[in-house]
Amino acid sequence: MDKVYQNTAFRGKTLSGSQLGGGWCQSFPQPGKFRTSVIDHGSIMFGYFSAACLYITGFSVSKNCTRVTATICSPCLAGKTFMNEPNGLSECLTCKSCDSGQGLMIKDKCTVTSDTVCNLHPGYYCVSYSGEGECIFGEKHQKCGPGQHVKTPGTKSANTVCEECPDGFYSTVGKNCTKWTNCAITGEEENEKGSTTKDVTCWRRSRARIGLVFPFVFIFFTLIACTLWWYLQTCRVYSRNPNNTPCPTPIPSVLQKITSESPECVCDFREINCVCRTCTNHDQE
Repeated sequence: MDKVYQNTAFRGKTLSGSQLGGGWCQSFPQPGKFRTSVIDHGSIMFGYFSAACLYITGFSVSKNCTRVTATICSPCLAGKTFMNEPNGLSECLTCKSCDSGQGLMIKDKCTVTSDTVCNLHPGYYCVSYSGEGECIFGEKHQKCGPGQHVKTPGTKSANTVCEECPDGFYSTVGKNCTKWTNCAITGEEENEKGSTTKDVTCWRRSRARIGLVFPFVFIFFTLIACTLWWYLQTCRVYSRNPNNTPCPTPIPSVLQKITSESPECVCDFREINCVCRTCTNHDQE
C-alpha cells in the first residue's frame, strides 16, 4: 500500500527534489472504491482514504491527479516566477519589475515563494499607487532655485515645498536664505544693493579717498615748509651784514606777516638770488 500524504501536512511548505520524487507530488490513494468531492484550493478528496492532491508554494500544477496517478508539480523559476500560496494554478506568477525610469528600485528580490518588493529611489516621492497601496510610480523631488529656500523638505509621499526669500535675504543655490551683508559693521559703504539672488556689495570708499589725497597734501605742505625755511634762512644771513639796509620793495602779503618780526630784513624776490639791495635816494623816491 502506498503511503498517503494529507494536504494540510505540506501547506505553506516547499519540498525538495527528493521529496517530490522527481517532480511528482506524492499523493497516491489506495486502489479500490473511489468516491471524490472537490474541496478548497482545488484539492480532490477521496472519500474512503481522505487522500488529496497536494498543492504547495513555489510550484505550479502541470497535471492534476487522477484516481490512479498523482498530481504533477513543476517548480517556479527563481528570479522570474513565483507562487506565494498553495493553489491550483497551472503556471507560476511572473515576478514584478521595478522600473528605474518610474523612480523605483528593488528592495527585496523575487524568489520562488515571494514576489519582488519595490521601493522609491532616494530623493523621490510617490505619485501613483496600486490597488493594494503599493507605489507604482515616483517622481524626483523638485529643487528650489536661486532666490528661494526649502520651506518643507520632500518625503516619500510629498514633494519639496519651495518659498521665495524675504526682503533683505538672498539665496544662490536654493537651499537657505542668507541675510544681506551690513557694510557699516565692517566700516565700509554699500556699493550695490542686494537682491533675492545676490548679496550686497561693499566698498571701502572713504579709505580709498584718503589714500589718493594724502600724497598730494603731504607734498603741498612739504613745499611750503621748505620755502619758508629757505626764506627765513636767507633773511637771517643778510640781516647780519651792516651794508644791507631794508628796501621799501613790495613783497607778497603772505610773506609780510612772516617777516614782520624782522623788519630790518626785507628781501626782494624779484631777484633770482634773493639778495637784499642797498637803498638809494632814487629808490626811496
